[in-house]
Amino acid sequence: MERQAKGKLLRINTLKGAYKGKWEEIRASHVIPPRRCYHSASIYKDSLIIYGGQDLSEGVFGDMWVFNLNRDMPSQERWFQVNGVGDCPGNLCRHTSIIYNDEMYIFGGTDGSAENNCVFILNFNGYYWRKISADIPAIDSHTTIVYNSKMIVFGGYIGGNLINDTYVFDISTNIWTLAIINDKPEERVDHTGVLYGNSMWIYGGKGIDGPLDDLWRLDIDNLLWTRIQYHGNSPGTVYGHTSCTYGDVMFIFGGTRDLLKETNEMYTYDFVNNNWVLIQTETLIDDPVTPVDVDHFNAKLKRKDHLEPGKITLYNGPPSPLQGRIKDKIPYSRDGHSASLYENYMIIFGGDRHQVSFNDLYSYSVQEKS
Repeated sequence: MERQAKGKLLRINTLKGAYKGKWEEIRASHVIPPRRCYHSASIYKDSLIIYGGQDLSEGVFGDMWVFNLNRDMPSQERWFQVNGVGDCPGNLCRHTSIIYNDEMYIFGGTDGSAENNCVFILNFNGYYWRKISADIPAIDSHTTIVYNSKMIVFGGYIGGNLINDTYVFDISTNIWTLAIINDKPEERVDHTGVLYGNSMWIYGGKGIDGPLDDLWRLDIDNLLWTRIQYHGNSPGTVYGHTSCTYGDVMFIFGGTRDLLKETNEMYTYDFVNNNWVLIQTETLIDDPVTPVDVDHFNAKLKRKDHLEPGKITLYNGPPSPLQGRIKDKIPYSRDGHSASLYENYMIIFGGDRHQVSFNDLYSYSVQEKS
């Protein structure tokens, strides 16, 4: 099936059983976070919580933003910045965050010059931070999931070197363990990891020899990795993408296939049937960031003439005063963004395209089927 959407030709896979959700761009009133990529994002109750990230012109951020989600009253949806107290993580990008027992846990990342090996815990009652130091290597560009009272970390960089280690943090005791596993995925960064059942599932990433297209399952209870020989139309080699799960399905969006070859394709993986489906691909769409745009942006960097962080950045026009939810608005290709599941919606924020960052916010319904 093909349909025209605001000058864009969008192909939607309508195979039986395939998801075909709907996009909305969420434009909040008042201020919004500065443009960024490789931040962390978590959902707590009815809020999306963004921490840190980086931008080519501004460097690494140490700020925290909260967006209150309210589909029934979109005019009430807005961003606000929260200044926590205590041992804050400071400037940080390429870290991860998870929610456990009404607290947010941040691990790893880098401030641009030094990596972090501490766990920072935010208590939402008063937004108080505390820090747990550990005798493990500093890691960034990894992936993290939480299972029962354990935080599972796989892959990433240690001192600029790719790793394929699996670390387990016991939240109840604050003790780290390096899992000793013989057969495991190859070293990688910028992959994704999700929890389904009692397993961590990782896909893709960037390995020593380039982008990867493999799918692995970690049985957390027995600490056994298994490579999955899947079927269907998979995302192929990709890194800097995002993934989240809804029911028995994993959604993968965006990422980079090669240098300056970002994508906004969407794929689903059915855990039960071990099958991939491409549900969204775009063709004949003008690239929002042309070489001329990049040259112009770089020139602006040299002049320190930046757009105000409280405005929505549009590539083909000035900062926009529009607000509310814009239906059928599809995100541009990107990597380094975040994807978080809220009820039956996947919430996409930020990322970058050709090293030019975004601060836009999108919602994708993951429930509708053909």
